[in-house]
Amino acid sequence: MTRLRLIPARAFELRFKTETVFVWNGLEDRKLHDENVYLGLRGAIKAPAIAFSGKAKNETGKFLIAGLPAEIEDLFWNEKEEVISRHLIERTVFLDEKLSFQDVQLTQIYRMTGVQSRREGGSAGGQPSYTLSVMVETLFCNRSEAGFGRYTQADQAGRYPDSGDKMMNMVSNLARGIKFQLQ
Repeated sequence: MTRLRLIPARAFELRFKTETVFVWNGLEDRKLHDENVYLGLRGAIKAPAIAFSGKAKNETGKFLIAGLPAEIEDLFWNEKEEVISRHLIERTVFLDEKLSFQDVQLTQIYRMTGVQSRREGGSAGGQPSYTLSVMVETLFCNRSEAGFGRYTQADQAGRYPDSGDKMMNMVSNLARGIKFQLQ
């Protein structure tokens, strides 16, 4: 019986507004099971190791990415339009000894919350190179927030204009523990 030795690797899907980019930490570009070509970044991604939460708790992390091709880096510079609240999906890829695809498993889904950059100096083409820090939070980050906005009277009136309910006026007092009487 022949044993198959599998090598794990991490692959990432960056879902920008205008396009989706596929990258992984391998040495060369590779077409995986989903027919997408994953750009090999030669170990230039340093990603957090946040396990998928079964308890729906929020965790945050930071991806460090160096040496991105200019066209991908340009997407990050348009942070508000292309990055904020977009998904970054991590997959664990299993390759055989010949680095052929064997299996892929979803590891984590993140929401990108911002980008910071640090200039690293010049590159071979004379353009400066940057290390990007992509801030992320797990997909469960909004579980504790109000479903449709803040708890204010204006929000309540916007959702239910005919209710006449004034309880939302008291929420800030309730939060501070201040006693009050309904009138």
